[in-house]
Amino acid sequence: MEPRTISIVIPIYNEESLVATLVSRVKTVMDELMRSQGLKPTVILVNDGSTDATLPRLRELALADPRIIILDLSRNFGHQPAIQAGLEHTTRTTEPDAVVIMDGDLQDPPELVPAILEQLLCGGSRSDAVLACKRSLPRSPLVQLGRLHLDTRQYELANDDFSRGSEERRVGKECR
Repeated sequence: MEPRTISIVIPIYNEESLVATLVSRVKTVMDELMRSQGLKPTVILVNDGSTDATLPRLRELALADPRIIILDLSRNFGHQPAIQAGLEHTTRTTEPDAVVIMDGDLQDPPELVPAILEQLLCGGSRSDAVLACKRSLPRSPLVQLGRLHLDTRQYELANDDFSRGSEERRVGKECR
């Protein structure tokens, strides 16, 4: 039996200062998914027409890991079209068992991916979608200064069965 395939789609726009950290954290998560759950992950980084050095940095990072795929859009189309491009690519090339979509600015912690996949693939009731929502936090001086320390315990997972009764990959296929 082949391992289940997982794709992580991340749209990126002008994030040259963050891409090395993002890729490092995502690779750590992918390694953990392979080791602990036997999953075969890939990450699709969609460069949404960045005008800084994001694309060269992404290409450099992708050379070191064949699980990293770079899509380069010809110009800035926007966040949702970049996600759409990543979904279309992954469903056309690998037909993954699950797709995780997250932002490239690290507001979505990559370390939540295993918990999301646990709910999506392995939970008692399989779900069509799992959403990570940041809990409301009281304003602190750190938040007011814009220096909030990201803590994965600040997130709650909610699964949603769309009552259509088919596989997880249906969501990706319907995007075509």
